Amino acid sequence: MKHLLILVLNLIFFSLVSAQNQAQIDILLSKLKTIKDTARTKVLNDLSFEYHTLEPVKAIEYSTQALELSQSLSYTSGTAHSLWHLGLAYQSNLDYIQAQKYFYLALALEEKLNDPLGVARCLNSIGDVYKSRKSYKEAIKKYKRAVEIFEELGERKGTIDVLSNIAEVYHSLAKYDNALNFATKSLDLARVMGTTEGVEQASLILSEAYAKVGKYQEAYDYHLLHIRLRDSTLNVQKRKEINRIEDRFAKEKRDYEERIRNEKAKEEAKQAQIRRDNIQYAMIGIIFIALFGGIFFIGRFDIPQAYVESVIFITLLLMFRFFQVLLMPFADNYSEGSPLVMLLANVGLALLFMPVHGLLERRLKKKVFEETPQTEKLKVRPYLQERWKKFIGIKNKAETKE
Repeated sequence: MKHLLILVLNLIFFSLVSAQNQAQIDILLSKLKTIKDTARTKVLNDLSFEYHTLEPVKAIEYSTQALELSQSLSYTSGTAHSLWHLGLAYQSNLDYIQAQKYFYLALALEEKLNDPLGVARCLNSIGDVYKSRKSYKEAIKKYKRAVEIFEELGERKGTIDVLSNIAEVYHSLAKYDNALNFATKSLDLARVMGTTEGVEQASLILSEAYAKVGKYQEAYDYHLLHIRLRDSTLNVQKRKEINRIEDRFAKEKRDYEERIRNEKAKEEAKQAQIRRDNIQYAMIGIIFIALFGGIFFIGRFDIPQAYVESVIFITLLLMFRFFQVLLMPFADNYSEGSPLVMLLANVGLALLFMPVHGLLERRLKKKVFEETPQTEKLKVRPYLQERWKKFIGIKNKAETKE
């Protein structure tokens, strides 16, 4: 029953952590779309860190991208961080050989950069790999070097973590007094800092170590402390996750409403455009009817043939342009904006219109010039010539007076 309860609590904790990680992953993926260069390497490494407990293979992909980008930019600090994240991803994937390789490469670069914090972090990670491979003596060596650097830097959180790691290794070696010593140091420092996670981790080690040396009351007390802090952490994380879910729901609701409004506005604009186009097409149709009616009407006047042919040509040209405008959207959809395809579409339309143009031109000319008797045509030309002569005469008189 006890093991089942622990399993259930671990599953709840993992699900909460996974949900938190996913929320952070969504934020990082959004950032990744807009940033470049060195800032991009940091986001890629952050994505690798978020994925390393969930999907180690993805974490390896992101840290590899960060490493390649850092190297292409000659960004040494970014390269060191990418190597460390790559080692962490391989460690989560249980490939300790590769993990150790990349941690050592990162350590060499951090030492070259003279970054003591980076050096301590790499040493701690190398110690974790040795601990996982049960090379406990090598693990203790790396941990002790790391804790010395953390203490010199005043980096308490790193110190707490490494002290607990050393205590775990001594517990694995059955050196329970040493385990109690380092776990107590970690617990005291975590209490000073007020870090619940550090107290929880140290209290678990103390509970197990005291049980091994037969001090069951102390073991029970630290076990209760560990359970209380673990449950408290779960409750806090649960509340945070609920708030995060509510915020995400509110955001999705706002996005949905905004999308509906945009789609409605687009549909209204589309309908307005359709109405406008229909009105314009109707107007164009009326204009064409008026033009063709005008052509037949001017056939009753004695107008020079060249003028009538010009009117017929302009009318047919406008008709061609109308069909071109009418068919252009369909051609654009098929051509996807390709200039060559659009040109070929225009050529094809022109070739199709040529026989229609010839037929209409012949029929119109026949109607205007051949079917209307010359005697029935109104003498427009003499009338215009007479008006022009009078106009010139008035103008000449005015110039004479001056």
